[in-house]
Amino acid sequence: RPGDPLCEFGRRNRTALQARRLVRSGVEEFSGADRCLADRLTGVTRAGHQVKDEHVAFVGGIDEAERCRIAPPVADERHVLVLDLVPGAGDTGETIGEATVGPAELLDATADESAGLKSRSVPAPELAERVARAMRSTSEPSASFVAVGRVVLARLSSFGIDDLEPPVWIEPDVPGLPERDPDDDAWAADVVRRALGEPLTPDALDPAAVGAAAATLRAAADTDDELAQWLAASVGPIDLDEPDADVVLAVLAAAVAPASLMPLTGDARQAVLELEFADWLGAVLGVVRAGTGTHVDPDVLVDHVNRCPEVTSTIPKSDRARVAWAFAVAVEAWGPLGVVDPDNCLTDFGAAVLPAALVRAWQPI
Repeated sequence: RPGDPLCEFGRRNRTALQARRLVRSGVEEFSGADRCLADRLTGVTRAGHQVKDEHVAFVGGIDEAERCRIAPPVADERHVLVLDLVPGAGDTGETIGEATVGPAELLDATADESAGLKSRSVPAPELAERVARAMRSTSEPSASFVAVGRVVLARLSSFGIDDLEPPVWIEPDVPGLPERDPDDDAWAADVVRRALGEPLTPDALDPAAVGAAAATLRAAADTDDELAQWLAASVGPIDLDEPDADVVLAVLAAAVAPASLMPLTGDARQAVLELEFADWLGAVLGVVRAGTGTHVDPDVLVDHVNRCPEVTSTIPKSDRARVAWAFAVAVEAWGPLGVVDPDNCLTDFGAAVLPAALVRAWQPI
């Protein structure tokens, strides 16, 4: 069911998992090795969610803490636990965002240069304490963290940390969007035009690139892919029968100025609220001026904000990680839509469509 932690976890993290199976009718029918899985699912049902046939088992391999096999058997019995530690605002500590349990091969991504990841070794006890602090600071756990929370507790207990409770799903309140000032919108759109010239009209964008991006969005809508959330959050929302360019521009503009936060995930809502129009101005003007082929990542976008002559404010060092995280979430659509290439470098299409998307975002509603 939409919104249920296990369903959401299975849908959003399915590419990270090798082993999965349907949970049958109820936890009372499990025994032996399956009892371990059933017990973990019970931890989720205590939050008020029924275990139904459509739920997907969330882990495969061996639980090293309890020494019991979770179906089905795999050749390599190791597994890894990946937690997203979200930087806090100001002096507040980290919290836990998304969480994934998967095969040991998940760590191979750190060695892939195209992934743009950096890794460093941290002593296990130090890391366990850091995760425990983040758990204590997490008041609204994500669906994926709720699903694997007992796995996290089992891992922490091996380091003598036994004072934590399993995370419980809390239906989040959807915050309201701040009221938009038409004068601010008009000023921001004018800055784009004065800095980069008049953006291309929709019918002047590269038709092949636009067609490919629109096809990706329509496929996302058909499969309920997370990318489709930006369609639902767009002004209108945009009708998929509209011309390709309008569909693409509506989605890119929705990350800057959505019509509603209701369709967005918790992370996307937080990211949208974190970024101000000055952040978007600095980031987009900077990458477009840098030109096709420039590398684009969240830290680069923050640098562009701080160096943009049209933006008088700067992002302080204490807020840098938080704003970079917000950019990382808000621009996730850039890759699938061809704004950046597989190496995260700006494409010709990206350089042309981003200014148009900003102007679209700030046009009168």
